[in-house]
Amino acid sequence: MNNLDTQIYDFQELNLLQHLGANDLATYSQDLRGRFVTLNTVFSQLLGASEEQILQTGGFTSFCLPEDVERVNINFQRACEGIPQHLESVGLEGITGKRLFVELTNLPIIVDGIVSGIYGIVKDVTERMAAEAALKENSSLNQQIQKMSHLGNWTWDVQLNQVVWSDELYNIYGLDKNSFKATFEGYLELLHPEDRAATQQTIIQALHLQQDVMFEERIVRSTGEMRYLQSWASVTVDVKGMPVKMFGACLDITERKKSESERLALIEELTKTNKDLKQFSYITSHNLRGPVTNLIAMVDLIETAQIEDDRTLKLIHGFKASTHQLNDTLNDLINILIVKSNTNLEMTNLTFSRVFEKVVQSIQSIIEGAHVAIKTDFSAKQMVDFNSAYMESIFLNLLTNAIKYAHPHRLLQITVKSKVAEGKTQLVFADNGLGMNMAKVKDRIFGLHQRFHNHSDSKGIGLYLTHAQLTALGGAITVESQENVGTTFTITFKS
Repeated sequence: MNNLDTQIYDFQELNLLQHLGANDLATYSQDLRGRFVTLNTVFSQLLGASEEQILQTGGFTSFCLPEDVERVNINFQRACEGIPQHLESVGLEGITGKRLFVELTNLPIIVDGIVSGIYGIVKDVTERMAAEAALKENSSLNQQIQKMSHLGNWTWDVQLNQVVWSDELYNIYGLDKNSFKATFEGYLELLHPEDRAATQQTIIQALHLQQDVMFEERIVRSTGEMRYLQSWASVTVDVKGMPVKMFGACLDITERKKSESERLALIEELTKTNKDLKQFSYITSHNLRGPVTNLIAMVDLIETAQIEDDRTLKLIHGFKASTHQLNDTLNDLINILIVKSNTNLEMTNLTFSRVFEKVVQSIQSIIEGAHVAIKTDFSAKQMVDFNSAYMESIFLNLLTNAIKYAHPHRLLQITVKSKVAEGKTQLVFADNGLGMNMAKVKDRIFGLHQRFHNHSDSKGIGLYLTHAQLTALGGAITVESQENVGTTFTITFKS
């Protein structure tokens, strides 16, 4: 071995000896046929055999596990061609049957420019391989846990701006790890636009304050699907107290969010059903107000003093009492009603003129008694898709409202017309009544039980109901008004 040690190796690979650690190296030499020539004590101890026993074997491959024999033979042949070789892991079985794993380096022994043998260097890496196997198993288990729980983790090297994602985090984001390079900037781009600025501020603040943080965020996949994540982040600092890394995890809570939404929707539906019962009572009672008022007016016109038949008088008095009682009941129902939006109403293609005429006829006596001049023009748009009952209620409320708040010193004029603005159908309902001080009442006009004039029959219900009915079906209503000039309501229907 001394003669071999004095030969010229002329390869930088011998520095590998220092890298591997000379104290635990097993070494040997082989001839070009692969038979052992020399070996050291460490190599003998590694295989659990004496030097004589090892030298009598067929060479290094005699101790290799079957699955590694071919790789070792190829490695040996290339070394014989003058090319240093290294294998990270080779399985061996000693004389006693004990299995182990080693790093194998084969260096060509060159004499007078000719390869005359192979110098083998072996390091026992059994414990390292076992640790790596355990780590791999734990990693695999961790991946399975993450996949089952929809939990992904990430690491961000702040100074190098390098980000590493777990496989499950790619799955959560719906991304291919081979085509998407994770970066902090790339991550921000995946956030929902409405969450981007706030989330970025939360993370930067956590870095600045060097504290853990938990937050909720929304991401948008390439398919357009939105997912909800519950995220955590923790910061590590160097000896100078500067942030160096941030570790974090993201839990996909989309399904939980959906369950919460469904639960809230169920609660809302139950609440809606309860309120709809009240709404039905009011719409019925409120829309009957005009006809009942007409009945009361007609009953009061009957001159009972000229009727001599007792049976007829009795019937008239009973009818009169019943009519007033019905009116009182309707008033009570209106006072206790709470309007709730209803998006499941039947929609019909309605003709404005027909619906308006029907409502006018139902309160004809009131209109005649108030001396109202009504002008309509539905030529710009004659029809609209809307709920029939709601449309009648809206016309009734606006008409009776205008009559109720007519200016006492001039003839009440009401103008109702249709128009199209920005592709949407509109109704404009204008009167020259008392009007309102918009600076004082602007934010309260469509509120429940809001009254802006001292009128004995005012309930503060009509405009609230009109607004609720329109918004329930995707429409809107706005108002312009001036005291002692009049009021204009503009209704916009859903396209």
